[in-house]
Amino acid sequence: MSSLMPDLGKYAGTVLSSYAASIALVVILVALSLWRARLVQRQLADAETAYARTQAGNKTAEHETAAKKKTTAAAGSANDAVAPQ
Repeated sequence: MSSLMPDLGKYAGTVLSSYAASIALVVILVALSLWRARLVQRQLADAETAYARTQAGNKTAEHETAAKKKTTAAAGSANDAVAPQ
């Protein structure tokens, strides 16, 4: 195992602590990236759900408006059939 690592001499502590700090920072960045990805994915799902509800609400409102127009048009046609005096 010692043949894989060069002799660092008096700098061994500094170099090894730098390696440890670098590895720790990479692990922290990966963890933060995964956490952020989950958060954004959850926010996207919430936004898509809200959008779907809005679209469903708009279609219901459009359907009700169309039904009212048909009812009003039918009532108007019935009134038109009556001869004015």
